[in-house]
Amino acid sequence: MVALARDTYGHVDIAVSNVGKRPFAAFLDITPEDWDDVIRTNLSASFYLARHVIPMMRKRRFAGLWLNRDPVRFTAAPSFFALVTAKPIETIANRRALWADGLDPAALARLDGATPPDADPAAYRAALVRLKQARGLYQESTSLRLRPGGLFKAEVQLPANAATGPYEARIYLFRNGRVAQMERAEILITRAGLERRIFDFANQRPLLYGFCTVAIALLAGWAAALAFRRS
Repeated sequence: MVALARDTYGHVDIAVSNVGKRPFAAFLDITPEDWDDVIRTNLSASFYLARHVIPMMRKRRFAGLWLNRDPVRFTAAPSFFALVTAKPIETIANRRALWADGLDPAALARLDGATPPDADPAAYRAALVRLKQARGLYQESTSLRLRPGGLFKAEVQLPANAATGPYEARIYLFRNGRVAQMERAEILITRAGLERRIFDFANQRPLLYGFCTVAIALLAGWAAALAFRRS
């Protein structure tokens, strides 16, 4: 969610954690597992949100207080990045070569202007990569399999939160730690089936979609109240 806000608006100024839940049961009927689930949702969610938001902002002392200021903006960064190799990438080429060839996602993240004083631009790029990895949007694997005749097979798991639209696939051939050949191919990712219909409905009729979601939430709450009501 933090990365989505940054991708959409360019920066994160304020983070509000308002997630919460409670068990739909009488107090003496609540199990330890139910209580642990409440703690994970109500408390741990705020902790993880803070861990994701803070690296995207620079902390400075202002008027005797520590405030999150000077958000760093990225003008360009891959919305999805998957690196699939036949063996660990470190055994194929060094990090400097990977950076130069655009095979390190941090190398493709371009900062919008200068970073705050005494800030390390590499730290912001690393934070962006961590956020994307946590959402499954930046991946590395050694699942590429070579086939007879110079063919190969590589499988990439595209997460549900990946953006739709055109993607570029690049195929690299390395020799002695350097790129010997590179080919490009375009892949179009679209929604299909029920997901596509819901997406179109939400975008074409947002007001009606909002009423429907509220009605569904009310019905779900009413059904849960009936199911857990004590006689």
